[in-house]
Amino acid sequence: DNSVMEAFFKSLKAEELYRNNYRSEREFRERVQKYIVFYNNKRPHQINRYRTPNATEDAYYKRIGSRA
Repeated sequence: DNSVMEAFFKSLKAEELYRNNYRSEREFRERVQKYIVFYNNKRPHQINRYRTPNATEDAYYKRIGSRA
């Protein structure tokens, strides 16, 4: 099942790639890298109860760590 990656690429295309014209491959790569950081650290996700993926993962490990 690859639904997580499909959702990511759908967002990448809609929010970054189709909205911009890149002047070079370097600019394209830099913008994609910035989008990945934004997607994981700043963009809230409905499936994660409007938390970022990194915040959701941190909460998971805190919860698991408190059980040990």
